[in-house]
Amino acid sequence: METEAIKKKLETALKNSLQQALIEMESVGKVGFSEEALRYLVMSEISKQKYWGTFPNEPKTENKLLFEQEYQRLKIKRKTLKPDIVSINEHEHLLAIELKIKSDISDVDKCKEYIDETKGRACFKMAACVYAIHKDLTQIAFHVETKIKHANKIGINRKNGRLLVAFIEWHDDFKYSGKTNNYKKRIRLEWIY
Repeated sequence: METEAIKKKLETALKNSLQQALIEMESVGKVGFSEEALRYLVMSEISKQKYWGTFPNEPKTENKLLFEQEYQRLKIKRKTLKPDIVSINEHEHLLAIELKIKSDISDVDKCKEYIDETKGRACFKMAACVYAIHKDLTQIAFHVETKIKHANKIGINRKNGRLLVAFIEWHDDFKYSGKTNNYKKRIRLEWIY
């Protein structure tokens, strides 16, 4: 499958996940929404795309979807990381996903490691950070804009990017009307590295 088609599948899965997260947040409030809920939503949508595997995994499928698979780092004190969701097979590491329900931009740096062959024992073809953050807690858009400006400044062609950041962007002019089609206006997907 072509890289652009794979990227579109990832964008679709993460956009759908965040749309569902918005509905869930509205239903249970910021106190009731958890990272486990986000993990379930993202795993379900990634699984629907079938490219990275299906969950629950079946014995005969080549690509496997796993929670918190260890990633061995090289030359760093904290030797292992555990991406929230990964897709792997016998020969390659296809996708690593980090999830957050709070403003913590450090996961972008983790994902940069996952796609850099000099940083760990394995190199993922793609990585993604998914932020489902309540409007009272977020400044993630500012942090992502900073990362985009840095990538542009050092000459990274973001169209060829392998790291996708997906998040809910809150603005004062986005008034909730009770219709799910308004949720789409709040989802932002950016290939940043």
